[in-house]
Amino acid sequence: MVATNAKKLKVVENDQFSRLESMTSEIYSIEQDLRKAKIELTGLEDSLDLYKFEVEKAIASDDTLKNDNQRKAKRLELQNKPDYSQMITSIVKAKDKINHLEIELNLSNNRFSVAKLRSRHEIANLLKVVDF
Repeated sequence: MVATNAKKLKVVENDQFSRLESMTSEIYSIEQDLRKAKIELTGLEDSLDLYKFEVEKAIASDDTLKNDNQRKAKRLELQNKPDYSQMITSIVKAKDKINHLEIELNLSNNRFSVAKLRSRHEIANLLKVVDF
């Protein structure tokens, strides 16, 4: 009886270990995707900052703009170009992707914690039966 329970314990340990190991691989994969998404967002934000700088430079070097209202109008005109709108849209999408990945990562971490607790509980129950 003790040998049978010991075998059951070994099977449970191996099964639980395999399941937990696959969960850690999933968490790692999500973390990698999240890292890549954050790098992509940084690049998009840098591109937007460069575009804004170019807009400001164009406004500053335009001698035909005599007052703040003309400069504001020119800024709006330059920012209403498709490139600018596309950059903003890309940044919003990248932030949404990051939020989704962070939620997915938290969920996977929580599932992993629950699986660890269940494994410990199952092993503890088998150890009570084995009475080492």
